[in-house]
Amino acid sequence: MRPVLYPAAILVAFVLNFLVETGVSPYAAARPLVVAVAVGLALPWLAGLAAAGRDPAGVLGVIVVLMALAPGNRALVVLGLVAFTLLAVQPLLKRRATPSAAARSPWPIATRVLTIGSVILLVAVGIKAVQLGRVETYARDLVAEFPLSPHAAAASPTSAGLPNMFFILLDGYPRADKLLSEFDIDNSGFITDLRARDFVVADHSRSNQVKTELTLDQMFNYRSAAEIAQGLDRANRLLRVDINDGAFFADLHRLGYETVAVSPAFEHVALRRADVFVDTGQLNEFEWVMVGMTGLSVLFDAVLPDLAADAHRARILDAFEAAERQARSFVAGPEFIFVHVVAPHAPQVFAADGHPNDLSGFNLPYSDPAEIARFGFEEYARRLEGQLQFLNDRTIRLVDSVVAADPRAVVVVFSDHGSGAPSRESGETYPYADLHTANLLAVRSPGKPGIIDDRSTLANLLPRLLRKYTGTGPPEVPETIYVLADEPDASFVFVRPD
Repeated sequence: MRPVLYPAAILVAFVLNFLVETGVSPYAAARPLVVAVAVGLALPWLAGLAAAGRDPAGVLGVIVVLMALAPGNRALVVLGLVAFTLLAVQPLLKRRATPSAAARSPWPIATRVLTIGSVILLVAVGIKAVQLGRVETYARDLVAEFPLSPHAAAASPTSAGLPNMFFILLDGYPRADKLLSEFDIDNSGFITDLRARDFVVADHSRSNQVKTELTLDQMFNYRSAAEIAQGLDRANRLLRVDINDGAFFADLHRLGYETVAVSPAFEHVALRRADVFVDTGQLNEFEWVMVGMTGLSVLFDAVLPDLAADAHRARILDAFEAAERQARSFVAGPEFIFVHVVAPHAPQVFAADGHPNDLSGFNLPYSDPAEIARFGFEEYARRLEGQLQFLNDRTIRLVDSVVAADPRAVVVVFSDHGSGAPSRESGETYPYADLHTANLLAVRSPGKPGIIDDRSTLANLLPRLLRKYTGTGPPEVPETIYVLADEPDASFVFVRPD
């Protein structure tokens, strides 16, 4: 039987449409596209084992596809049952049909209609990509992010003597004083361990933003909070592109650095255009959402209820292990290594001893309010404390690996923002700016003191590092704090109380 292509075309159009809508890297959608083609070709072939003929098999395949893409649609379920019934009795009907009736079979017409329809879907997705300006971006992505392309840093006479830089981003890690006042968690041991390893820890540090993508955009492009706020109005803007094309990375390459990034699996902040991009292999955010859209989440909840939590734990563990491997393999030239650990941001999946927390279901609580709603505040705080203890141990172990490999390395341990939980402080209201901007910031810069002080924000961290170690760097920007709320009109500039 010749292959039936339109079920695969419909699935591919579904994946491509979601890719265009989200604007993530095309490499993030590579596995879903392969699965779409494989499943789209396999379904009609399997249906052909039961149906007599290529055309009915294709119709059955496309009905199964539509049922998978709209799992809650009862009309499609009924349609599927009718189609199965018709195909089951089709051989009997075919034997009894007269030659003229067989010639009037609707199946070839259905094949032509569905083939034309699938082509129209693909063309519509292409038009949408052009309208949103995705075509040029994706063309650049395919070249700049190609895994096998050479990315050797340009030789630079200034690279001799420059330090390796190791950045550890602990997503959503709250400041120590806020952990104590808001959650009754004493985190002083971790701060003491960092200071014992020659870190300067800003006791009253602040993030300039409350969202990861805005924090990284501001840091890597040397932008002020005002510039970030103005850029939010740009039509069809992809923050991941601005982050990956940041001026800081251009400066690093000019200085002869090789850049290395470990994937966080959240594609809107993944540094896929780094010279070396380490993908630890778990499903990325794009893939998880696609699985949920197809209704497979219901199957996973029934058969593999711990799948999502296990994958999240593996992502965190693999990020640390990949980072330790990178630390042990420092090259002769200077390297900038960026490790984004998606914790202690919700969900809390580790106990203090590293054993898994009890957390089941495909749809995990990926925000602090959602986790509090599921477990209650007291249990949430207990789980947060356990995960922090686990993360502290792994972070210190990673820091020790980095310093053992290169005692001169600059090491930065920081968080992109503070806790996303509702504040319990008297008078605090949504969006709880005092708590949400109180982040972790610790810098180890051997022989170069003064990069941060007790009240530093993230805005001028990178310019100060460059000036200290190279003698030149971009000018500093105001350390304004911008709080983006769910409603743009509710966003505001936050005046810090400390």
